[in-house]
Amino acid sequence: KGNVVFEKDLSIKNVQTGNKVGPNTAGIYADSSSSADAPINITVKGNLNIENVLGSAIRALNTSTVSTAGATMSNGTDYSQYYALQANKGTINLNTGEGITAGILDVTGDMKVTDNKASVINVNMTKGSQWTGAVSNIPGSTYNAPAGQFNLTMADGSVWNHETGRSVDTLKTI
Repeated sequence: KGNVVFEKDLSIKNVQTGNKVGPNTAGIYADSSSSADAPINITVKGNLNIENVLGSAIRALNTSTVSTAGATMSNGTDYSQYYALQANKGTINLNTGEGITAGILDVTGDMKVTDNKASVINVNMTKGSQWTGAVSNIPGSTYNAPAGQFNLTMADGSVWNHETGRSVDTLKTI
């Protein structure tokens, strides 16, 4: 039915397309097309390590759900078209979700939730967790998040380094 569960730790490294430009490339890519019988659900119960992906670390589209426990992730070095997390009519549960035992997060990259009420990102930062990046949201853009949901829970001892300019949607102005 489209359910995949990783019971143990999962590492995904050095992912790129043949031409090395992959805005649709991802370490974990879940897309429930309109012809699918059921949504795609991917669950990682162990620690997730995604690094050096020339694309988004995790993308969830069209009613798909990706849920992970503790995670270390960073996208490619050219941040302009890549995101740590990207939800477009899908749901990403980072360090939270059914059957998930929360761990520690170490995330570098922006998190993008599109302007659709079905687009949801839930992030649970436990003590010792850190995230460097921003929520992608440009007023007037088709990708801003007024209808999408971004839910961040931070425990004492967790750190969010709000750093813009990592993606095209959060470029710094001079």
